[in-house]
Amino acid sequence: MLRDRFPWFGVSPLADPSAAAAIGARLARLRKERGVTQAELARRLGISQPMVSEYERGALRLHGELILELTTILDVTADELLGRAGEADARDSSRARNRGLMRRLQRVDALPKRDRDALMRTIDAFLTRVPAAPEEGGQAA
Repeated sequence: MLRDRFPWFGVSPLADPSAAAAIGARLARLRKERGVTQAELARRLGISQPMVSEYERGALRLHGELILELTTILDVTADELLGRAGEADARDSSRARNRGLMRRLQRVDALPKRDRDALMRTIDAFLTRVPAAPEEGGQAA
C-alpha cells in the first residue's frame, strides 16, 4: 500500500554495497581534510579504531546517532557526509585549506592586548604592500 504511493518507501539507498563504500570513502576524506586520525575519531565516538576503519571501507553502515556525532566532530552537515550535498562546496574546501590559519588566529586572540595590537600593526603593514587579489594572468607585486 505505502509502496504504491511512495515508490521509494522501504528501499534503502545502501542496499547497494557500492553506496556504503562511497559514504565510507567520503567519511575518510572528510576526516583527513580536517586533520583527524582514525584513532582520534574512534576515541571521540567511543568506539574502536578498527570500527572506524570498517565504516570508512563501507563494511559497516552508519546509523542515525553516529551520523549526528560525525557531523559535530567533522563540522559537516549530514547531507555532506552522505553525499547529498554538492561535492564541490567551496566553503568546505576553503575550511580545510585554512585550518592552520584558524589555529593561528585562535592563538593570536589569546595573546595579551598589547602583543595582539603589535601583531595586528605588523600584519596591516604587510598587507598594505600586497595586492588584495592579483588579476588573472597578472603578477603580484
